[in-house]
Amino acid sequence: MISVRATYSTIPSKFQLPKDVKQNISKMVIKEIVTRTKSGVDINGATFTPYKKGGTPNLYKSGKLLRGLKTSFKGNNIVVEATNHADVGMYHNEGTKHLPRRRWFGISSKLSDDIFNIAKKYWAKRK
Repeated sequence: MISVRATYSTIPSKFQLPKDVKQNISKMVIKEIVTRTKSGVDINGATFTPYKKGGTPNLYKSGKLLRGLKTSFKGNNIVVEATNHADVGMYHNEGTKHLPRRRWFGISSKLSDDIFNIAKKYWAKRK
């Protein structure tokens, strides 16, 4: 099985987060990727490059690609993985000779900032 994986270090190691906070962050990550992709918008907020014959790319047509998204944590690093149709997802994300790049996979800088602030607020409450 092919999978695509990316690791993000958005939370400083000094912020050790409990499992429930990490689960909430994981849900936020999946929700952002799914919502953004269904809206036809890439990780930077730009509209996906249209097909050559016209029309908006539909990276969620069967739903398998987005249903295969998983998140986990290694320490404070967020690991995002696409397991279903990952090869197709990778081609769209990176682009090929005949397929323009459509950056659907990953965490936006805004979400990265939001995650950092969640960790910061959690630790401010603990002091």
